[in-house]
Amino acid sequence: MSRSGSEAESTAIVYQLIHEAHAHLLSEQYDKARARLLQALDSRDRLQDPTAIEYILTSLDAPWLFTERYQDAISFFTEYISRYPDDSAAYGGRAAAL
Repeated sequence: MSRSGSEAESTAIVYQLIHEAHAHLLSEQYDKARARLLQALDSRDRLQDPTAIEYILTSLDAPWLFTERYQDAISFFTEYISRYPDDSAAYGGRAAAL
């Protein structure tokens, strides 16, 4: 498979994970949603869709907030911001947890 084909496949997997996470959020399966979103975010450096990155980040705070795991959210978003300070959605996630 060519490099571009591999990248397209990787992107398709990310979108599949986002769809699965969304379904888990709707059914209030927050641990499963968080796992899928974090899995999708593992491809952050290869993902060329800022809207998808923003969706992942804005969706990630819900699983922590609804399960009252505020410190986990604060820690995650603080670490994320240290690596990607231009992703403004991460600041919103950390602020929600604070």
